[in-house]
Amino acid sequence: MQTKQGNIFEEKKGVQAIALVLGYVMPEKEAKTAAKRLIEIFGSFSGVLEAPEGELESIGEVNEQAADYLRMLGSLTEYYIEDKNTRLKRVYDSRSAYEVLKPKFIGRKTEAVILLLLDGRGRVTYSEVINEGSISEVPIYIRRVVELCLKYDAYTAVIAHNHPSGNPIPSKNDIHATRDIEFALNGIDVELFDHIIFAGADYLSMKSSAWLERIKEEVNIYRESLKKESEEQENAIAYLHETSEKE
Repeated sequence: MQTKQGNIFEEKKGVQAIALVLGYVMPEKEAKTAAKRLIEIFGSFSGVLEAPEGELESIGEVNEQAADYLRMLGSLTEYYIEDKNTRLKRVYDSRSAYEVLKPKFIGRKTEAVILLLLDGRGRVTYSEVINEGSISEVPIYIRRVVELCLKYDAYTAVIAHNHPSGNPIPSKNDIHATRDIEFALNGIDVELFDHIIFAGADYLSMKSSAWLERIKEEVNIYRESLKKESEEQENAIAYLHETSEKE
């Protein structure tokens, strides 16, 4: 539990960091004033760098050049984290997949779908946004997922998307989409390793929370029923052929 003194210390560090950054584009005294105001509004150093488009310029103490500089720093920081995590190359579990994917969701205010593909040794071969949507939903195109899995000769795949609402619990559409993806990837021998839902600083792994296990069971039951139905149809056709030949 963080004390009030601890909060003040963190705020002070945030002000100092922002002031240091703004000192490159503003006089020192103005930079300190702007930094204090920014921390008051956005709460932290990361909150300032993730501020929505246009909000920095609306603050009187921050000029356009300073706002552009902070946005550039935010983009560079995001790229640094993403590059550093991607260079780790290997994903062993849901947590390591989360760390690789996390930078791509920084600052996003609308939903996006990201596909992470791995080879047989858990090394990242593909990690990109494959679709973007509104603030409340984004479609997942199964054909696109399958095409990319085949193109990059994927062994396993991780799907991730975000909930800007801040609630990581999967919706009915999330469950249906995961089931469709599992069915499609099962048909091309690619394992759906996880579906991770990002919600601000929180996240939910369908694998860790057993959602994915239930979905896989449902898909296996459905595939077995299709297989049985197909065998019954084949047997019926064979019987008709035999009957007609005897006649």
